[in-house]
Amino acid sequence: MLAAHATSNIGNASIFPISQVVYPYLCKEKNSQNFKPFIYRLLSHFSIVSLFMGLILFHMASILPQILDEKWTGIVFPFALLSICTTFSMIFTYIIPDAIKAVGKPDILFRFQLLKLIYTLPIFTLGAYLNGVNGFCIAKLITVIIGCILFCWLGVNYLELSYRSIFHSLKNPFLSFFATFVLLIWLKQSILIYVPPIFTFTIILGIGFSAYFCFLLIIDKQLIKDFVILCIRVIPKPMSTNS
Repeated sequence: MLAAHATSNIGNASIFPISQVVYPYLCKEKNSQNFKPFIYRLLSHFSIVSLFMGLILFHMASILPQILDEKWTGIVFPFALLSICTTFSMIFTYIIPDAIKAVGKPDILFRFQLLKLIYTLPIFTLGAYLNGVNGFCIAKLITVIIGCILFCWLGVNYLELSYRSIFHSLKNPFLSFFATFVLLIWLKQSILIYVPPIFTFTIILGIGFSAYFCFLLIIDKQLIKDFVILCIRVIPKPMSTNS
């Protein structure tokens, strides 16, 4: 549970500044032709931040026992898996629900949450029964994947989105995520095994950040440009005072 709390807090903190502007913008754009394109852009932007955080947290998990203490070895698998769970869930749990509320259909979300109970409780119970904490984390990943699919279904049926456009919005961030993921795996198994853990932490963060955004820049330069503009917009501006 400590791993779940930590990964959730870190993920929410990283996405919080952008999430604060989502609902007001969606309410503003709900009757315009830009509503659906705006949702697709938000999915892309959220996935950039969320996937990067999940990528780094996943790879940091393996060096926790070396930095902290060997008694933390048992938390590596839960922490790594819950990092991926938090990453995937954040992509959908902010945008599509806020869009549904913006168009005046909050009752849909209530019924959706009731529907989730039908499959989440049995899966969690079975996972914990079969393999304890690790089984619970695997069950969490399964429910998150099912939930992401259902959120897409909600978007298609109640926001008139298309599966193809949702896939296109997420494709490039996911490609960059998997490319960087493989690169970091290779580094950890070849070069970083000779590096002290405290430096490994810094190297993973630096190379992970550089590789992730370089891959994304090569794949989709316009997406990076739009993302930077969005980040600039959400940065609080200092209030002017009259002398």
